[in-house]
Amino acid sequence: MRTTRLWATAATAALAVGTLTACGGDSPEENTADACTDWDTYTAALGDLVGTLGSEPTVGEVEDARDAVDDAWDDLEESLGDVAEDRAEELENAWDELSDAVDDLDDDATLGEAAQQISAQAQEVQSANTDVTAELGCE
Repeated sequence: MRTTRLWATAATAALAVGTLTACGGDSPEENTADACTDWDTYTAALGDLVGTLGSEPTVGEVEDARDAVDDAWDDLEESLGDVAEDRAEELENAWDELSDAVDDLDDDATLGEAAQQISAQAQEVQSANTDVTAELGCE
C-alpha cells in the first residue's frame, strides 16, 4: 500500500511538472518564429483554395480546401495572439521598471541626478514603444 501511494504521488508530481512545463510560455523569439511558420502555412492553404477554385473542383474538394484554410487560420490566430501578448508584456515591464525607478529617486536629488538615474529605464520604454509601433504599422 505504501509503495502504491509513493508511485501515485510521484506520478502526480510528474504530471504537474509536465503540465507546468507545457503551460510555460515560449520565448518571444519562438512565438515570432511560430507565427511566421503559421503565416506561411495559412498563405499556402489560401493559395491552394484559390487554385482549387480554378480547376473545376467538386464541392467536396472546395470544402476540403476551405477546411485546410480554416485550420491554418486557427493556428495563425493563436500564434499572432502570442506575439501580441509578448509585445504588450515587453512594454508593460519596461513601463513598470521606469515607474519604479522614479519612485526610488531620492527626494533631494537634483534634476540632472534624477535624469541620469532613470535614463536607462526611459530608453527601455522608448525601445518597447518603437517595437509596438513597428508591429502595428503606426506612424
